[in-house]
Amino acid sequence: DEPVPTDEPKAEPTDEPVPTNEPTAEPTVDPAPTSEPTPTTEPRETLEPTAEATGEPTPLPTATEAAIEPQAPSVDPSETPAQETVSGPFRIALEGAAAGEDVTTALPEIQPVTYGEWVVLSVYAVNESDTEQVFDMSQFSLLADGEVILLDTGSGWVNGLLGNTPAYSNTDSVLWAAGEGHQFALTFLAPIDATTLTLLIGDQSVDLSGTLTTENPISGGTEAPVAPDAIEGTVVDVLDGETIVVDIDGIEQNVTYLGVEAPRGDDCFASEATAANSALVTGQNVRLERQSTNTDAQGNWVRDVWVATESGGFTLVSQALVRDGAVNASISEPNTRFASWLTTSEASARGEGAGLWSACGAAGESGEQATLSSSAVIRPQLAFQ
Repeated sequence: DEPVPTDEPKAEPTDEPVPTNEPTAEPTVDPAPTSEPTPTTEPRETLEPTAEATGEPTPLPTATEAAIEPQAPSVDPSETPAQETVSGPFRIALEGAAAGEDVTTALPEIQPVTYGEWVVLSVYAVNESDTEQVFDMSQFSLLADGEVILLDTGSGWVNGLLGNTPAYSNTDSVLWAAGEGHQFALTFLAPIDATTLTLLIGDQSVDLSGTLTTENPISGGTEAPVAPDAIEGTVVDVLDGETIVVDIDGIEQNVTYLGVEAPRGDDCFASEATAANSALVTGQNVRLERQSTNTDAQGNWVRDVWVATESGGFTLVSQALVRDGAVNASISEPNTRFASWLTTSEASARGEGAGLWSACGAAGESGEQATLSSSAVIRPQLAFQ
């Protein structure tokens, strides 16, 4: 069967509304009084001294003194969120997965083979930058028990079966407009009985064990997922490796990162973790996203915190700290949107002895190293021809 050709996505034009001018009322002149009014003496108001008069600075209001607009949860505690990651300017969500018999059951057109096992992932990606970006399907590969497996040549055909438009093939590279997003499928032929499967996206990696065991079947042609609400602010202080103070419209709010745990006080690597955090966010404008939980026991907001990158995308601060070995991954349900990304990042940092994993004598402890240094590459199979 011939693969469905790939159409380059085009941004839809929008019509800008034409502003209208509000009518201006003519001033009304009151008639002159016929007689002089009798002056009256009003009691004089006693004024409190101002900051300028006393020399005392006016403190910023805190979150307890002034209300910040509530931020709605983006994760239902009764459901498991799609696992997400970021690669350059693209935010990527793994919305469904199937392997082995589940693939051929969902898509009977795909024939089982004796020399491998099909793995199909339903993915949604969006260009988060404010400029056009090149989306390249070849950035995706699969790490199966240490072997790198490239996208199968039948990927475009599978996208056609699922109704995805465009039906991207394994080698497509196209321009996406700012804010443009699409759903597509990734198809791999993994070794039979592979024990570990990790999706590689550029220089990022996401463990697939959780995605393959949840009840999120492969699908296509669905609407784009709703993006979480975001609140923007400026980091005015860094308290430790996982806690910052953010100024939001003149209100200072303590924020703790979701999904990590930093050394504190006299703990090994505590000062280094604080310094690493400070280097990432001090003085930076950040974007705050809530998953399910709103505050911790200390009253701090618990949030995913993003900082803009030079490429036009965003860095998840917690993941950057885990990747560099400054903090540990520490997932708390139901806030699990980035669980696979964070735990895989920790496994890589641990295996490389990054940060606290060597400085604190923790290198070599149990953990799966997600490195490609000694991996063999398996070329895509021609199984759909």
